[in-house]
Amino acid sequence: MMNKRAKKMMGLVVAAAACGLAASTTRAAMLIDIRATGVSGTGVSLTDAHTVKIDPATYTGAGTITMDVHLVATGADGTLNNDGLQFLTGRLTSANLGGNANFVVHGNMVSGAINAPFNDGNQQTGNATDIDGDGDTDIGTTDLSNSAGQWEVHSGVFQAMSTTAGNGITAATLTMTLSDLNQLAGANVTQVKWETRSGTTGGQWRLDGAFSSSSAGGDSPGSVTGGTLKLATTDVPTFSGVNISLAAVPEPTSLGLLGVAAAGLVRRRARKA
Repeated sequence: MMNKRAKKMMGLVVAAAACGLAASTTRAAMLIDIRATGVSGTGVSLTDAHTVKIDPATYTGAGTITMDVHLVATGADGTLNNDGLQFLTGRLTSANLGGNANFVVHGNMVSGAINAPFNDGNQQTGNATDIDGDGDTDIGTTDLSNSAGQWEVHSGVFQAMSTTAGNGITAATLTMTLSDLNQLAGANVTQVKWETRSGTTGGQWRLDGAFSSSSAGGDSPGSVTGGTLKLATTDVPTFSGVNISLAAVPEPTSLGLLGVAAAGLVRRRARKA
């Protein structure tokens, strides 16, 4: 059995991995930003856009997490409307950072319809597949070398990033339907994450090009031509995921000490009476 020190070290490693993934996104030219927008179910709470907590003391075995997928291409000049994305293909999984045996919660994920302007007819919402073998369904397939069955946004032109709130384009909404909870997950994390399809056909975008307002529809204010063409092979997109973990609960030792203190208080009051 793992001792307290080992458990603490594992928690620190998992936390560092989760933080490292989030921190790396700030330097990315292409960012897939997965943001939690709402939750349902007793004991399920939304801390911020990238953090969901589940209280093992009150969770009833059911709930949902709603998430938006934001796509942000950022060039060197920091101006979003001359950076454009044409397509991006990959999969979305609920990965257990401490290993499948240390999952926090199981949940089946589905994607809603792909939003304009990335719905030119070649878009895909992805197959329901247990990609990582943890017992729940993810979005996409196990074969990242093949685009069939993956999640994909696609446009006929390079769509300029929206300047509204500086958050790029909202591509789709995901829903994760929660089920069984691991009461012994400790500090482990289940993370909703993105993986890009391998190969040049995994995606392409342009940075610091020329803006045109001729494109219509969706969040995009226009299209981008020229600039620097980026391919997913050499410029792998990064992501900011949603981390799901247990809400802080007292350890068994702490609970035992509270019980002893309470018993002592009762005896003291009895003597005074």
